[in-house]
This record gives sequence, C-alpha cells and structure tokens, in this order.
Amino acid sequence: MSARSLFISWLALKAAIFGLLFILLSFNYIFSTNTFWYDVNFDSSRASKAIAGIGSNIDKFDQYGYTALMIAAQNGETSSVDLMIKNGANVNLTANNDIGDSALHTALWNMSPKVIGTIDLLLKNNSNPLLKNKQKRTPLIMTVRANAPEDFKKVLDMFIAKGVDINYPDDTGRSLLFSVVDQTKHDILNALQTDYKHLIDFDLKDKSGKTVTQLAATKGDIQDSLKPLVFKQLGPSMSVNSYDPRYSFNKDFTLIMVAAIKGKDDYLSEAIKKYGGDVNLSDKIFGNTSLHWACLYNRLKCVGVILENNIDFSNKNKADINLKNKAGMSPIHCLWGIRSSADRISAAKLLYDAGANFNAQDNNGNTFLHNAVLWADVDFVKLIATDDYFVHRVNFNIKNKDNKTAFDLAQKFIQDYKYLEISNLLRNYNNIYYVGTKDKQVGITALMLACIRGDQATAKTLIAEVKDAINKKDKNGDTPLHFALRSRNIDIAKMLIAAGAKVNEKNNLGDTPLNEVINIFDKAQREEIVKLLLEKGSGISENKNGENIMHLAVRKNMPELILFLKQNFGKSAKNKDGKTAYDLAKEIGKKSDAMKEVINALDGIAPVASTKR
Repeated sequence: MSARSLFISWLALKAAIFGLLFILLSFNYIFSTNTFWYDVNFDSSRASKAIAGIGSNIDKFDQYGYTALMIAAQNGETSSVDLMIKNGANVNLTANNDIGDSALHTALWNMSPKVIGTIDLLLKNNSNPLLKNKQKRTPLIMTVRANAPEDFKKVLDMFIAKGVDINYPDDTGRSLLFSVVDQTKHDILNALQTDYKHLIDFDLKDKSGKTVTQLAATKGDIQDSLKPLVFKQLGPSMSVNSYDPRYSFNKDFTLIMVAAIKGKDDYLSEAIKKYGGDVNLSDKIFGNTSLHWACLYNRLKCVGVILENNIDFSNKNKADINLKNKAGMSPIHCLWGIRSSADRISAAKLLYDAGANFNAQDNNGNTFLHNAVLWADVDFVKLIATDDYFVHRVNFNIKNKDNKTAFDLAQKFIQDYKYLEISNLLRNYNNIYYVGTKDKQVGITALMLACIRGDQATAKTLIAEVKDAINKKDKNGDTPLHFALRSRNIDIAKMLIAAGAKVNEKNNLGDTPLNEVINIFDKAQREEIVKLLLEKGSGISENKNGENIMHLAVRKNMPELILFLKQNFGKSAKNKDGKTAYDLAKEIGKKSDAMKEVINALDGIAPVASTKR
C-alpha cells in the first residue's frame, strides 16, 4: 500500500472517530434533555428530582426552541410548572424560534380546564399577559382559543384581576374583540357582550380606521351573536341608520342598505322591526334606498322583508315605494337587477300591491316598460302585454323625453329578433284607444283602462268625447271612478267627479267609490279626494260584508281618515260578524299597539245611524 493510500485511510478513520463522538455527545444531550422533559411533564414522581438535578440549565431550549417550562405549561402540568418557577425558571422567557411564545402563550395554545390552573399560577408569578411574541400576539389575544365560554371567562377574569385592559390592541390596532369577531367565535362573543359589555370599547379603531362594527357588518357569517355589533343596543352612538363609516362600509351607506345589498334578509328584518331601521334613507352617491338596492342586487327575499313591513300594523316605519333616486328611478325601475323573469314579475306585483306606480318616469322619461324594452326582456314584455294584471295597469302610450313610447323604442332596434318580437307584442297598444272600446272578458272600456293606467291625456279625451263612458260598469260593477281611486290616479278621479261621475254607485261587492280611498297611500291625497266626494254627496254606506268606510279604515290602520270622517260615521253599524268599527279596532288592538291611535280616534265619537242604500 502506498504512502498516499495510508494517509487517506488515516484521515477517513479520524473523521469516523470524530463523527461517532459527536453522535454520542448529541445523543447524550438529547436523551438527557428529553428525559428531563418527560419527567417534568409525564412522571410527577420523578419531576422534583429532575428539576433539582438540572440546576442552572432549567431555561435550556430544546431543538425546537422551547424550554421545559413552556412545554409543561402547554400540557397543564401545574405541579411541574410550580417546581420549575421555584427553581428559577423565567416565566417571561420567549421561545428561541420564529414564533417566540412565552410559557403563558403556550398554556393558551389548547386552552382547556386542565391548563386553567397553570395559567393562574403563571399570572400569580408575574407572567406578562401583554407580552408580544414574534407574531405580535399577546396572551390576551390568544384567550380567543378557548373551546368553551366558561373557560374563556375564567381566564379573562384572571387577566382583569391583574389589571389588564381588555381593549389593549396588537400592532395592527386590533383588540381582543376584533379577534373574536374575525374568527366568528359566537359563544365567546355572546359572553363578552353579556358579562364584559361595560369594559369593552366598541368604538375602538384599528390602524386602518375600521371598527369592530365594520368588521362584523362585512363578515359573511352574520349569526345572532354578531347582530348586536351592528345594532344600536351596544352603545348610544351606534345606529342602524347612521352614515358613520364606523358602522357601515363607508360614509355613504347605512347598515340597512348594507343588509339589502348583501341579501341578509333575517338581519334586515330585525334591523327594521327591532332597531328602528329607516328603509327610506338613501345613500349619498346614487340616492338609492334599501328597496332600490334590494332590487338592483337580486335580493328578492329582502324586497319581501321591506314590503312585509308595510303591512305590519306594529311598525310605523313603512317604505315609500315610489321614492326616486338621483336618476329619477323608483324601485320599480330597478327590477332588472333581479335576474329571473319570473322573479321580476313576482317583485313587480309585490311592489304594485304595496303602492308602486307602474307608470312612474325617471329623469329620461322612461317607465319600467321602457326599461323592459331596453333590456330586451321578451318574457316580461309578453306578460305585461297579455296578463290582465299588467294590461289594466300599465300605460303603453307614455312617451319619454325623446318623445318615444315603449313601442317606438322596440321599432328603433327592430333589426334584432328580440326587439321584433317585442314590437309585435306592443303593436296593439300603440294607439289612443288601446284595444278598442271594450275588453271582451270583463267588459273594461278604454276609459276604464286609462283610469287604471293613469293615462290622463287619454282619459281627458274620452271623458270629453264619449259622454256615456263616465258611469259605465264592467262585469264586476266597477265604474271608471272605482278604477281611478283603486289605482291611486287622483287627477283622473277629480276629472271624473268634475264631469259628473256618480259618487254613490255601488259595484257587485257593494262598495262605493268612497270605500276605494283606502287604496290611496298618500294621506294628503286621500284627505283631498274624501273631501271632494263628500262635497258631491257621497254617503257612508255598507257593502255586502256589512262594512262601511270606517271598518275598512280600521283594517288599514288609518286613524287620520277616521278622525276626518268622525262627523259622518256611526259606531253602531255592524259587519256580517256583528262587529262595529270600534269592536274591530279593539280586537286588532290586542295584537298591535299601533291600533291605539285608531281606538283613540274612535273613542268619544257619538254613534249615528249608518246610511244604507
């Protein structure tokens, strides 16, 4: 063997000996260290001896950067933690790794009943509950890891007893409450709101300027525990009607609008009914109300919630269905945000039944029929042109500011097959007399159609040219005046009355035009037309249910109408169930406080004989 080969072999042997020695020393370190950790964590009978034997190395880090105290704290080995502290372990030493937790941090990793005693011991030995690890998290913030609200409250009470401010923010400016909301820990949030409400700063902003209220409002999972954070019960400054950016997306929207946009119908319902949410407020950019937004964002359930509120006697905050935004659009113009034609049709009927004007025009003079044409919604136009519900209520001859009817718009885009179909659907309505002088099914005349649709120009022409049309009846016994009042077309009603329409004419149900005024939502208009009818000799008469205008006013919760008519009505008139208007009000009043005004209006009014015809 050459000298060179001998030298290489000698070097290899030397390296092997040193490597073996390193392994033996490392194994001895690991074995002795792990034996120590095993003893202090899992063998209490050997813990005392192990702790006494380690001496000054009690704060030694393991290969992961943790001390035995940190591991014992994590496992809830309270007796071992106590022994190590008494032997000089540093309770505020942080881990030698990228996390940098203290023993109090590690105790909170898997917070359970077992570690609560350990946490208490650490705090009593001056463990810092506000010490930040390398991720800038304090033990206070980590209390959110509790699995049960009872454990959370026990630990939080310990922190508070040490003088900890539970609003202490992390480096992003977020407090414990932010973490609870961010992680949607509903049980813990309920505990905070119930037991620590007096200590929590709900208006605290993080460094981005957001409050916990904003965070709660934008969470996808809005459950019962989050609702109070976006409702006013948590503080006098909070309100579902506030434009304050702390409580909404930004300064231009209220939380009611946010609920409608996000489609939170249950949340919206509670905001309206319980917290006085004002659905008639409009945003500061577009002027849209919550109802506009619900239509624009395809939130049909939210539309239903808002409109349901309109027939709830107990709620005085009713939506103004015809409020216009800055573009002059009412909610009826916004139906094209609702994707399904069937849903649009349902929403249109809901809106009309709640008082919407099908013939309202926006700033460009367009009605919702113009919009249906512009959107080439063949299905919707087909229904409007063929369904009596719409045919008898929509004015097909309204012109926009470009002097175009919906039919004219369809003609403009005739090269598109969809518009050709729409044009054919509307062709029959492109004349002043609509479908002739009479609808074959129910005997509706052109004047009746004009009254229903609010077409004043056509009504004026027909009243002047067709003298006997004013008092003609359809198969249900309704006259044009019945239709005008039922459809809330006041100006046409006044034209008919001025032209000699019979104000006491009854339909097949026994209702006179006076009974139809309950369909008029505007109080001033209602009072004006009632006064005019009375001046023309309208009497208080009973329909086939034995009810007069006062019974009907009670059912519609119209105390001001009762007061206006108090000299002309009698409390003694009974309906077919043997109830007077007063009886009816008292019965409904048992279910609704709002009926108190009606009862007060009825009280003290001397009974007079009702007029039967």
